[in-house]
Amino acid sequence: MSSNLTDGINLYYIIELRNVVLLESIIQIFRRIFCSHDDTFSFRVYNDFDFSEYNKCTKCGKTLDYFKGFDEDLRG
Repeated sequence: MSSNLTDGINLYYIIELRNVVLLESIIQIFRRIFCSHDDTFSFRVYNDFDFSEYNKCTKCGKTLDYFKGFDEDLRG
């Protein structure tokens, strides 16, 4: 008798898939730790007159700097 959890699914494949996902996340963590953050970019997210500015690394995606403020130029 089979259960609904294992119908048509190879258990070994599920375990291997979880290991691959875990390995990819570990690689991403080490990439962020040892990245030199030489190439960065900045962008702003606006909410009415308030904004949040982010400075991120292009290589690893780590947020390096975060700034919140009020933009009076938008009022006109």
